[in-house]
Order: sequence, then structure tokens, then C-alpha cells
Amino acid sequence: MEYLKIEATCDFEKNLLKKVVNTNKKIVLPEGDCDRIINATKICATNNICEVILLVEDINDDRIQELKNMSNVTIIDYKNHELKPVLASALYVERKAKGITEEDAKKLIENPVYFAAMMVKLGLADGYACGATTTTAMSLKPALQIIKSKSGVVSSYFIMEKEGKTFGFGDCGLIENPTEDELVAIAENTANAYNVLCGNNPIVAMLSYSTMGSAKSESVTKVANAVAKLKSKNLSYVVDGEMQLDAAVCEEVAKLKAPKSEVKGNANVLIFPNLESGNIGYKIMQRFGGYKAYGPLCAGFNKPVNDISRGANVQEIVYIVAITALQCVEEDK
Repeated sequence: MEYLKIEATCDFEKNLLKKVVNTNKKIVLPEGDCDRIINATKICATNNICEVILLVEDINDDRIQELKNMSNVTIIDYKNHELKPVLASALYVERKAKGITEEDAKKLIENPVYFAAMMVKLGLADGYACGATTTTAMSLKPALQIIKSKSGVVSSYFIMEKEGKTFGFGDCGLIENPTEDELVAIAENTANAYNVLCGNNPIVAMLSYSTMGSAKSESVTKVANAVAKLKSKNLSYVVDGEMQLDAAVCEEVAKLKAPKSEVKGNANVLIFPNLESGNIGYKIMQRFGGYKAYGPLCAGFNKPVNDISRGANVQEIVYIVAITALQCVEEDK
């Protein structure tokens, strides 16, 4: 059937599929009542991208009956499943120091996103992806409370692709006005994710409206200080800034504006000074530049969690699930 086809339209997608097919990672999709999620589940299962755990409210829904015969799909009626009291009890233990009561935990686990987060927390699944019908805040809040971050900072990023050329953009969806230390974490998170997903050595440019001190302001100083902190870490990849976009990605401009920088106009990871510029930047690339945008993806959680754009089509959801599965593979290394 047409909906079972997966369309790999570029090298990024082809390489991603090669890395995840038959790895059998268990990804929870808590929005099992959404047509797009149901069809994405069929594609993922048919193409062995991962094992899907689909959370549904109505186990007798006609749309999911075909899925019951697929060996790599598990369908859970999250409101009536035997796991429900187990997850509620574990959620209470996890959050009681924050003031949650046992009754609160029982109510929260009625939310499929909390159900999914607790499955990941307890090792019953490897990761989850959510957002087709849920706001980013609600998709990620349970993960922030339960799965938590590795280093204290969770950030988001996009992979941008066009004609074989890929970029990592961060942070375009989560941290509104990052501090110096948060910019450092965003850069590290995005660079590491870019290396995993794209297989390229990161060349990181910390963006600003200033290049190497050409302007003076509090925002410029913040980026410059973040660069200094990154360089003190002796990272295995190039990081430099602050710099304007043209100096980051154009060799001719880089020779004029930043002749001593190791970036040399070849940046493939772009770190924006705030959420406003990052969100506008990726949308300009997508809408005017013709780049495909994969994300918002998350970096920094203890276990893989990703947000699905509410406007995502079925194929886009499939690739977010595939990316989540690849992150799970990398977690095991």
C-alpha cells in the first residue's frame, strides 16, 4: 500500500535509514489517536526502522486493527493497562520530593506523555517522540521532570539539508535567551548531535551581528565569552566567534572579516545567540532557501526524547522517529 512506502529523498535520509534499520530500538509514540502517527507507525514497522510502542485511548479503534498483526508494534491502552499502577507508583517515588502526592501521580499517568516518559525512565522503552498533536511544552515537560538532563542543560537543534549539504542549527526551539554557560552547552550539544546524525566533523560558528569584536554590546560580549569557555575545553573540533553569518559560511568573506579564524567560512554548525534569531534563521533557510528541516530535535536528555512539529506530515514524523532510534543506538555505545 502507498502509506507503507518510505521516501528517502537525500543522502542524509538514506544514511540515517542504513544506520537504524533492524536495530530494534523501542520508541514510544504517545499520540496513538492521531492519523499521522498511526500511518507513521505502519511505515516504521514495515521498514524495520524500530519497534514502536503505540499508546492509544481506544484499543478497538478501527484505524489500529491492522497494527495488531505486526510483530514489531506493541499497542497499549494506557488508561487500562496493567503497567498503569506500576508507572504511577514509580512516578510518585520520582517526584515526591517535589511535592507530588500519590493521587497526583495517578492523575498524571493518565496523560500518555507522562506514561511514555515513565516507560523510558524504567527502561521499558529506549526513547519517545511526541508533538504531532501536543505543544512543545507538554511534549517535553515530562521528560524534563522525569528523564532529566545529563549536564543540567537540555537544548534543541535542527538538521538542515539541501542537495547533500547539511548544517546543524541550535538553539532554535527551546532556550529563549541563553546565558554564556547555556550557549556553551548548546554548542556542545548541537556539535555532538551533528556528528552523530550527519557523520561529519563539526565546524562550529558562534553567531552574532558582530565579527571578532567589530561591534561592542552586552550580547556580543556574551557570545565572545562563551567562545572563550569553549576553547578552554580543548575540544576535538573547531569552534570560533563571535562572527556574522557571512563570515561563518563564505570563504571569501571570512578572509576579509576573520582571516585568523580556523572556521575559514566552512562552518557546518551554527549557534545562534538567542531563540528568536535561531527560530527565524531556520525558517528562512527552509522557506526561502529550500532546505529541509529536521526537528526540533533535543539534546542533553539522559535518554533520547524528541519533539514532533505539529505541522509535520507522515514522512517527516517517520524521520523524527528514525532519528530518535539512532540516538538510542548511540546511547548504547
